[in-house]
Amino acid sequence: MKVVRGWRAVLLATTLASFLTPFTSSSIAIALPLMASEFEISLASVNWVVNAFLIPLASTVLVFGRISDWLGRSRVFKLGLVLFTISSLAVFTARGFTDLMVYRFIQGLAAAMITSTAIAVLGEVAPRERRGLAIGLNTMAVYLGLSTGPLLGGYLTSCCGWRSLFAFKTLVSLLALLVALKTVESSRTVSPRPSIPVLVFTATSISMIIYGASNLNSLIGLVVALTGCISLSTVLLVERWSSRILHSKLFNTRIIAAVVATLLNYSATYALTVLLSNYLQKLRGLPPSETGLILSIQPVVQVLLSPIAGFLGDHYNPSIIASTGMAVITIGVYSLTLLTPEAVCP
Repeated sequence: MKVVRGWRAVLLATTLASFLTPFTSSSIAIALPLMASEFEISLASVNWVVNAFLIPLASTVLVFGRISDWLGRSRVFKLGLVLFTISSLAVFTARGFTDLMVYRFIQGLAAAMITSTAIAVLGEVAPRERRGLAIGLNTMAVYLGLSTGPLLGGYLTSCCGWRSLFAFKTLVSLLALLVALKTVESSRTVSPRPSIPVLVFTATSISMIIYGASNLNSLIGLVVALTGCISLSTVLLVERWSSRILHSKLFNTRIIAAVVATLLNYSATYALTVLLSNYLQKLRGLPPSETGLILSIQPVVQVLLSPIAGFLGDHYNPSIIASTGMAVITIGVYSLTLLTPEAVCP
């Protein structure tokens, strides 16, 4: 793809698309109690509405990123928008829990296609002197989706039911798709054909880790998680020498440490969203709108403090800033364990 005059239209398409995945992830927790009631399943089972989206997203985002280098990033990006639009509409019309799981799985694959290509598509068309601004606006859309998910999701769920969430996502993804089809040109292939077995093995290993971690209370879950860890470690060892998917510079110790820290950070904070949503609605009796308002506090604070943390990281040791942030998260998570049974009563 080349730099085009209509790069602002491409910015609109990628910004809308980048909004979708974090909004989908942060808004769904509000709807889980109502989903459990409608489909007559337990709260433990309804959590698979979340997992059915996150497992394909997490396990294939790297795979689709590598495939987009081979087939063209714009093709994968637009295909992701097509699948996201169709799957969102399908969830809106889902009649059974099994159907819902299938549609959410497809939605997760679509989100992986979008997430792995949106910034790359935008970077190829934005003028060099405006590239930083374009990427900054795109990143802002990610945080906007994350912060408005609980709030907007809560009000939509309260007023129109949980299906309205997916009607809203269908409209946003359809708009992004129409703009992308009109403005995003076909991109050229930038790398040779990847090793399909390695890609499949990588995605399978990550899926096993996530699935096993979600079922660690059983022997099967533990075995699956350990098998996935061994498989992924094997892939990484092979990649360290052959670099069929990852660049060798990514195996730097500091980069690996940062990735692990980020994993632990989001594992802790995202789990709280689901737990607190159930707590506030089922035990405290709050409506989805008020629950969403409470849950939106965390991402809003993240949006406000991220620029400040970035500024401090430019002037002081970033490791100290990051470690301080993790310490604050630890204190915050621990403080929630101090809730007493009396706090359950409204």
